[in-house]
Amino acid sequence: MNLVVDALHVVSDFHLGGKAGFQIFRSKAKFEVLVGALLDEAKERRVGFVINGDFVDFLAEEPAAYFDAVHASDKLRRILTDPSFAGVATGIRELLASPNVSVAIALGNHDVELALPWVAEVLMEALSGHDREARSRLTLETAGLGISARVGSAKVLCLHGNEFDEWNVTDYEALRRSARAKRWGAATEPYAANAGTRLVVDVMNAVKTRYPFVDLLKPESGAVLPLLLALDPSVARRISAAAGTIPRLARDAVRWRAGYLGDPGAGTAPDVSLQARPHISGGPLTDRERREVAARLLDRTEDRMRDGVDARSLASAEQGTDLLGIGGALRRLVERAPRSEVLREAINYLDADRSFDRTEIDTTFRRADQEVPSDVDVVVTGHTHLERVLRRRNGKGYYFNSGTWASLMQIEPPVRRDPAAFEEFLGKLAGRDLDQLDADGLLISRPAVVSVREEGGRVVAGLRHVGTASKPFEVVGGEFEVAGT
Repeated sequence: MNLVVDALHVVSDFHLGGKAGFQIFRSKAKFEVLVGALLDEAKERRVGFVINGDFVDFLAEEPAAYFDAVHASDKLRRILTDPSFAGVATGIRELLASPNVSVAIALGNHDVELALPWVAEVLMEALSGHDREARSRLTLETAGLGISARVGSAKVLCLHGNEFDEWNVTDYEALRRSARAKRWGAATEPYAANAGTRLVVDVMNAVKTRYPFVDLLKPESGAVLPLLLALDPSVARRISAAAGTIPRLARDAVRWRAGYLGDPGAGTAPDVSLQARPHISGGPLTDRERREVAARLLDRTEDRMRDGVDARSLASAEQGTDLLGIGGALRRLVERAPRSEVLREAINYLDADRSFDRTEIDTTFRRADQEVPSDVDVVVTGHTHLERVLRRRNGKGYYFNSGTWASLMQIEPPVRRDPAAFEEFLGKLAGRDLDQLDADGLLISRPAVVSVREEGGRVVAGLRHVGTASKPFEVVGGEFEVAGT
């Protein structure tokens, strides 16, 4: 789709879902402020509002499933009527009641069931009711195409961001086939969930019943799992039990890099000679080279699995890093090191971590910047839950990550460096739900919106935090002219 508006506002990662005490969306009042501000703006201008993925979170609903074609409609109805989230649906209905507001919702990696037509219909009905005009201004983008817009002469592209994450790629073709089979009443193979979804369902959902902070603490790779291992060594056993996730990750990574993800029958390596070119140049791959890379890596992965190579070792060897993010902490735990040494692994990493630095160049930025054409003036992603404001390297435009409307946690340096404060912090993590952690002041809420607006003959873009009714927005990271009108 292509929105043509005078002002575009992009948010992402609400993650509506879960039972009381484990709901990571806690920004209902801020959303009311945002809705009020957009309705005021819409009195004089055409306004576009984009929810850029992970609007709802089916993985947080019970019973948890990789992909729930049967019960997703009921789960969605429950989410939209939950008192903690009902205000969001009400706010969107208010926006759609304005003839000057268009709303677009894109698919994320936690709400892939929205790609099923009967589930999408539940959402459309809940947000627009029987108002045909309102419904005409509501779009669901569920094919992985992204949401494009034009603000003045500025070109904007909104992508959730999981497109650039091997753990969480979505096979849209498999979703289409699943929907078609169910609609026709035909038998179909189970949806092959990505590695990230499997890790959430098989490991993290069980862990977060006791340690709900795992959904919120950043960075996942350097902080969450090492802390979990120190607090509860049984997490390592859960990870080992879910080691089947890693072959799925290896397969998705190969298919993604070779350009086959989503193609029917793409799971089988093509019949090509693997000796044709032992070395692939660093430039763009030809179709033949992509087939050779895919075939070589898939064969090597499967051979090593048959040889009994441990799945974690396999992932480390193929990817060049410990993809579960537990690194030295897990090794120290296996070696029966004291808890203090396991924690030191996490602390040392955190002291150098820049996850919350809006100018830090991360993988999502690098890949989005490379893949999106250089003439796109504004690229917006979400997915990582971490805000970014960066000048594009590929072209003259800007890149933004809109962060999240869910809560976050961060271990501040003074707490990490003070043994007593750190021990007290750890004591608050176990056995306490999110309501209790929030009461202790441990949760961060920074609802943000990326806004691209025509102003005085130019188009400006910036990341803004949502504030109060009297001061709805606070610019963070600066505003930038991205085009003339």
